[in-house]
Amino acid sequence: MDAFSTRHLAQILSVFVSLLALTAATGAYAQSVTATVAAGSAPIAVAINPVTNKIYVANQDSNNVTVIDGATNSVTTVAAGNRPIAVAINPVTNKIYVANLFSDNVTVIDAANNTVVTTVAAGTSPRAVAINSVTNKIYVSNLTSNNVTVIDAANNTVVMTVAVGTAPNAVAINPVTNKIYVANQGSANVEYRKFKRPFRAVCAVAGGGASLDRGDWG
Repeated sequence: MDAFSTRHLAQILSVFVSLLALTAATGAYAQSVTATVAAGSAPIAVAINPVTNKIYVANQDSNNVTVIDGATNSVTTVAAGNRPIAVAINPVTNKIYVANLFSDNVTVIDAANNTVVTTVAAGTSPRAVAINSVTNKIYVSNLTSNNVTVIDAANNTVVMTVAVGTAPNAVAINPVTNKIYVANQGSANVEYRKFKRPFRAVCAVAGGGASLDRGDWG
């Protein structure tokens, strides 16, 4: 590389680094704290409905959910079960689902008027909740009973309970593939479940073997 090319490259790199520094500074400014909103006692989980610009905070010690209006930061409080520890929202139906660790159930809240619709029984110590807004199904991982409760949100009924690994601590869903992923804290693995009639696939990874069986998951 000749001297001109070297100088030219150095100038380009200098401009590029300056742009990076400017972008980083702008990003830091954009991410500064703009407000602090009071919640209940020991807030532990939060979910957002981007359609309505409402924020839902599960407060595990005060046994309620703080509803924040994202436009004004004003708050409303809705009662939940005993030790609400996880919260999720279906933005399509505008319903909130709160997993209550100590009361072994899920509180269903209508976000249109912030009222409790019903309470659905789960397994023992429900720890996490995930929603497939395409199928309108709710999946609750139960920490102590080592299973996942599947709720049909159309009528708020439990359609099945599925055994998983030890101490399922988290659950997530891919609505495109309709696969559920469950993190099993006690057995150090992750299971995925594909909900497809009449076939059920179970694949444990990261510490467990793989298994395959059949059944109707709905």
